[in-house]
Amino acid sequence: MKATFSILVTVYNKENYVWKTIDSVFKQSYKDWELIIIDNNSSDSSFKVLEDVLRSFKGSNNIILKKFINRQGPGASRNYALNYATGDWVLFLDGDDLLKQNYLLKLAEIVKENKESEVIVGRWCKLQNGKIGKPISSGILERTNCIEDTAVAYAPWILHAAIIKRSILNLQNLWDETLDKYVSEDTAFWFKLTYQREVVFTDYCGAVYRILDNSRDHTNSDKYVKGVLEVVKSNVRWISSVGKMSKRQHESVFRLLESLNDRFHISKSNREYWDLLNLHLHNSPNSLSMSLRRILGFPVFNVIKTLFL
Repeated sequence: MKATFSILVTVYNKENYVWKTIDSVFKQSYKDWELIIIDNNSSDSSFKVLEDVLRSFKGSNNIILKKFINRQGPGASRNYALNYATGDWVLFLDGDDLLKQNYLLKLAEIVKENKESEVIVGRWCKLQNGKIGKPISSGILERTNCIEDTAVAYAPWILHAAIIKRSILNLQNLWDETLDKYVSEDTAFWFKLTYQREVVFTDYCGAVYRILDNSRDHTNSDKYVKGVLEVVKSNVRWISSVGKMSKRQHESVFRLLESLNDRFHISKSNREYWDLLNLHLHNSPNSLSMSLRRILGFPVFNVIKTLFL
């Protein structure tokens, strides 16, 4: 019998955390799920830990464990996991994150209430230094039209805060494996989905996101900036192929690029960055703040902003 949920866990070097991740799946109060685990050729003991964990839950026939021998990025391993997913809904889960005990139960109730929905999103919280934080809303104001405007630049929620109808995860909506070497690869994935599909929100907070010091976004600044630029350019190319960017989308990209300069003080020699920033600045709405940036020029405006903020 086909499961309601396919939980797709991808693991790379998470030997200290993956046991709790899998345990949080087995402790779900709602039991109509299948679990597909892909070890992305970890160099630590993650695969052995997974074997030991699954051995302790022997008798379950709804579990698949595979080793992705030719290690690639997170998108490739998630696409690989989709080959085995037979449930009605897919939940992607990283190998160090957690699900609250009633998460799937609540999602199943929402599925029944929203039979035409294709993406369902809940709140999420951070786990840092052993403490779980307050619930965080997914998306900007939780309005689909607003998400379309902002998701071109920012991932609207963490990976496992959403479930996706399996039937829409086709060739057009798979993970873009060309972006795997960059941070923020999930921004491109969620942007395409939210642009094309109806999103249903719930206030329930069932996704727990573990904050680690060695997360991919804590790499050197040049690599981080390069990754963000590549993902944004990918989104811009995609939206240009299906329509035209709105002024609000241009503004979202501009504000993302501006925040990179605030954080990393981008070199003037990085022409790609500055050309992109100016392009999206000049296509943004004619608000007072945007107009001042255009009139004064971004460098002068930035100096003034620094002096008064």
